[in-house]
Amino acid sequence: MKSIISNFALFVIVAAFVVAVWGFLTARNAMQLALSEITIEERSPLMTPVYDQATEKWSFLVVYEVNVTNMSGPSVKISSLGKASTGGGFLIPLKGKDFADSKLDYSAFLVEPSLVDIRANPRLLKTITEKTIQETAPLDIELPPGESRTIRFGVSMSAYDQERNPLADMVLLSFRLYFSNGKSSIFRRGVPIQPLK
Repeated sequence: MKSIISNFALFVIVAAFVVAVWGFLTARNAMQLALSEITIEERSPLMTPVYDQATEKWSFLVVYEVNVTNMSGPSVKISSLGKASTGGGFLIPLKGKDFADSKLDYSAFLVEPSLVDIRANPRLLKTITEKTIQETAPLDIELPPGESRTIRFGVSMSAYDQERNPLADMVLLSFRLYFSNGKSSIFRRGVPIQPLK
């Protein structure tokens, strides 16, 4: 009988030890995720009016290239890129300091070629808008500690009227990057709309 009690006590002690170790490892991983530092560095964007010969209309194109770096903590994935809807919405046109009367048609998209390649070969402008972003676009990019990954995305806007006048002086854009650890990072920029000469 004493043998059964001592075996049971030993089993309880071992089970408690396993639960304690598992709890410690879970808490440590949670703390590492909480302490993960992700930085985002932006390169100079490409901003330019674009003429479409098929429609005989002008649009305004902006392409961003950002480096995302996992400065510390465990490996994390860049899950997706989406249009941020908080704080007034994804795309806000301004005339002076006020909201513009016109609502701009636009297309948001992921971009594969680098900005260097696009600037060297402007013909790429015809194809870079093909990977459209609806509300979010999956990325699934692994980001090990200490490493960086580059993401490129852009927006094409119908920013000119029939007389080729800008419909807005500036457009505010808001994207959000989502990570596998539950964190997200907002990317807000103001885009001055260049007049056509």
